[in-house]
Amino acid sequence: MSLVGVKTRSNNAQADIQEVVQSEISKYLMSSDFKELLRDSFKEALSGMIAQVVKPFEEKIIKLEEEVLQLEEKCNDNEQYSRRYNVRIYGVNNSTSADSYGYDTKEDCFKTVIEFCRNELGIEVKHEEIDRAHRVGKPNRDGARALIVKFKSYESKRKLMINKRKLKGRKLYVNEDLTWMNQQLLKRVRDAIAGKAYVFTADGYILVKVKPDRPPVRIRRDSDLLRYDFE
Repeated sequence: MSLVGVKTRSNNAQADIQEVVQSEISKYLMSSDFKELLRDSFKEALSGMIAQVVKPFEEKIIKLEEEVLQLEEKCNDNEQYSRRYNVRIYGVNNSTSADSYGYDTKEDCFKTVIEFCRNELGIEVKHEEIDRAHRVGKPNRDGARALIVKFKSYESKRKLMINKRKLKGRKLYVNEDLTWMNQQLLKRVRDAIAGKAYVFTADGYILVKVKPDRPPVRIRRDSDLLRYDFE
């Protein structure tokens, strides 16, 4: 075979190989495998780009959420401090009486509080010690609404809080006048560690005492429960 013939056959073979390669490449580019690979690669690249753009905003949002929470806690602390002389008394029936026409007279809540302290707690509270007293909330099964009492001094309030243990086992209660936020937090804390520790309030603070030889810890938010072992 002449040199020209060999060269021609070589060129034809190269052309055939190139055609086969191009055909296979075209088939692969049109195949579902390539489309899936392309889609996954695009998603991965796009996710990376989005993550880079979004991350600074996520960090800023987290920071702002923490700042908002701190402001809410500060406002709640201020509101709770404004209630530092307040107590709520539950289970005391209304001391109303009928007038000469058969209508109920308006209850003297000051008198009701004074008599409750004398008869149920065994302490004397004078009229001058009370700033305000009135009924709040919905009535219980016996028709009695809670009494909210604002004293003129912390010492007057403290007398009730010290002696409220005398009501144990009865359907009478003396509690601190907690803000709505603290009421909800107290309920969640009690539900979360029921039977594991003693939960109580003092001066508007929600406290948990695990062992007698350890001081109680203050719970300001739900995440505080994760910092302590209440098992």
